[in-house]
Amino acid sequence: MTVVLILFFVVLAMVIPLAFRTRDPLDLLDPISYFLLTHFVFFFVGIAYASRYDEVVPIQTSVCLMIYLGLLGFVSGVVIGDLLTGADAARPRAYSLARLDSSYVLAAWLVFVLGISFLGLYGWRAGFVDWLGAGGFDDYRVQVRKGQGWIAILSIAFVTVGALLLSTYYLFRRDRAVLAWAIATVGAVGLLLLGNRAPAVELLVMQLVFWCVSRWGKLPLALAGSAAAAMLLAVALLGVVRQDAGVSQEMILVKLLWRPFVNIQNFQTVVDAYPSGIDYEYGGTLVKDLRVLLPGYQPNYGTWLKEELGMRFTGGGITVTYLGEAFANLGFYGILLLPVIVGTFMAMLSSVLRKVRHYHAFLPVAAVFAISSKAIVSSGILTPALYTLLPMSIALVFHFVAHELLRTSAREHASVEPVA
Repeated sequence: MTVVLILFFVVLAMVIPLAFRTRDPLDLLDPISYFLLTHFVFFFVGIAYASRYDEVVPIQTSVCLMIYLGLLGFVSGVVIGDLLTGADAARPRAYSLARLDSSYVLAAWLVFVLGISFLGLYGWRAGFVDWLGAGGFDDYRVQVRKGQGWIAILSIAFVTVGALLLSTYYLFRRDRAVLAWAIATVGAVGLLLLGNRAPAVELLVMQLVFWCVSRWGKLPLALAGSAAAAMLLAVALLGVVRQDAGVSQEMILVKLLWRPFVNIQNFQTVVDAYPSGIDYEYGGTLVKDLRVLLPGYQPNYGTWLKEELGMRFTGGGITVTYLGEAFANLGFYGILLLPVIVGTFMAMLSSVLRKVRHYHAFLPVAAVFAISSKAIVSSGILTPALYTLLPMSIALVFHFVAHELLRTSAREHASVEPVA
């Protein structure tokens, strides 16, 4: 079986470059690049040292093969999507500052301030978490959010989108870059108070991408490597603090190794559960995720599965991964179908975004789609749409409407002749 794994790795090494025939692997504003980078780091690399955790959850060779097949299917879908859209390797045109007027900036500040207001409302109604003093932090951060989750979701969406909108304006004016970083830092610290690491890290990652685009038009390889190492270290450190495990080099190393492996473990858990313990869902996972929109306690699929399996770990539900969701619904057929569908859709989305990204005003839109797309790797199909794409789209629409109203008001005011 080791020979088969090596063969799959060789095939992947040959096929993956096809996905980047018309795009930059480090272009994190492209949903395909961000998805594949996330997949490789957080849902592939851990295979190399999976045996380290055999006493916790032994990873079957078949699970490793399905992860390979998932990657291969996704890349195949990207190639199909590129063929359907006629994608080419043309570089984007020079960025245009059109539409980035004073009304744009004022509307962006409205979005950001509204996000901070949502944070304040959340803190008033639920209380902020204490990263340094709360024992049993993982359970505590989940308990305080019950009934207040919608405020936290809107806080994340409006703070993130607002900060990126402002960065779009200030970073491309060299004398205002410090202000842009200050806004992003305030936003990231505020998001940490909600008890989650990912939103704060994602905001800073996109801030770095915007800054690099404003300076060099792309993310340099050396800087990307250094930033990735720093972000992983920060995530590991915050994970140690969050679990009140005592900060030490050993615990940080444990967290560094655990994060790229946990999705593989979760996928193995799903494979073990279906169909031996639970019948295939045949679309039921999507129904469970949609039920969160109903009143009362409606656990999403990850939380439902955790409860169904009697799992007792701290924090929220299990991150089932998109391959886990595919397997839970259709078994091995889902592994063959879903990655191809996701890859094709993302290639078509990428084609559309590349046609409009030469306008600065569309950079935050590209960032929202990239953040939402990469979340599919860990969270499945519908959860990122409900908790990331939808609320961030609401923030973008709010900005668009506010911008147009402010521009119209400014034009009408300017057209009024002064009375002598």
